[in-house]
This record gives sequence, structure tokens and C-alpha cells, in this order.
Amino acid sequence: MDIFSENKLLIRLIIALVLLNTGLVGYVFWQNYTIHQEPKEHKPIDKADFQYVSNVLQRELNLSEDQVKQFQALREDFLKKERVLTMKIRGERDSMNVVMFNKQTNPSLIDTLARRIAQHEYEMEMYRFEQAQQLKTICTPEQMVKFETLVLEIRDYFKPEKPTRK
Repeated sequence: MDIFSENKLLIRLIIALVLLNTGLVGYVFWQNYTIHQEPKEHKPIDKADFQYVSNVLQRELNLSEDQVKQFQALREDFLKKERVLTMKIRGERDSMNVVMFNKQTNPSLIDTLARRIAQHEYEMEMYRFEQAQQLKTICTPEQMVKFETLVLEIRDYFKPEKPTRK
């Protein structure tokens, strides 16, 4: 083999390896991108979100320090109750999935689990209602009027984003 044909072979080999590596790196990035674009469950409110809401309410409603403390105690109590119910719901949904996909599915057990899950969801909504009622006692009537407009903004802040897929 002469030197020119050896160089052509090496150049072709290097180009093939570069293309292969570029393809693999692209595939890895694509996999990571699609994994992060999966629809996410509604995440519970974390400390930063809680602080954001507290700051917005304090600023927009002109809450006193006493009102802020009452609001924070109210929210912390609700979040504790919410965490407990969320764990119960998750556990019972897992149990329901196991029972549904067993060889011998027990419809009465599925019905019982579904009713328990629905009962926990109902309790969650009633906790929200109780929280709203308690909040009404903390705020003045003028603050409640302003709060009505803020409710939609806060809801939109916590609304999960819809993933965009091509």
C-alpha cells in the first residue's frame, strides 16, 4: 500500500468514529431531554414556594406581623395534614395497582380501595375548605376583597406546566 491510500483509510476511519461519537452524544442528550419532559405529578409546595406565597400575601394584603404568624401556622398545619393524606393515597393506589394486576382480581377489594382513595381526596378538599374558613377569620373584609383577586394568581403560579412534545 502506498502512503496516499493509507491516509485515505485513516481519514475515513477518523470521520466514521467522529460521526459515531457525535451520534451517541446526541442520543444521550435526546434521552435526557425526553426524560425531563415527561408529565410530572403535581408537586407538593416546598419551602421556597411557601415563602413566595407568604411574601406576596404580606405585601399585597398589607398583613400585620400577627396575621403573618397566624397564616404561617395555618399553612404549616395544612401541609402536615396534606402530607399524611398524600402518603395514604399513594399507598392505597399502589395497593390497588397490585390487586388490579393480580391473576385473581378481587372486584370488591378494588371497590373498597377506590372508595378509601376517594374518601382521602374528599378529606383533602375539606381541609382546604377549613383552611379558607380560618383564613377568612384572620383577614379583614378589605383584605378578603383583595385576596379574591390574588387567589387566581397563586393558583396559576402552582399550576403544573404542560409539557410540549413534538
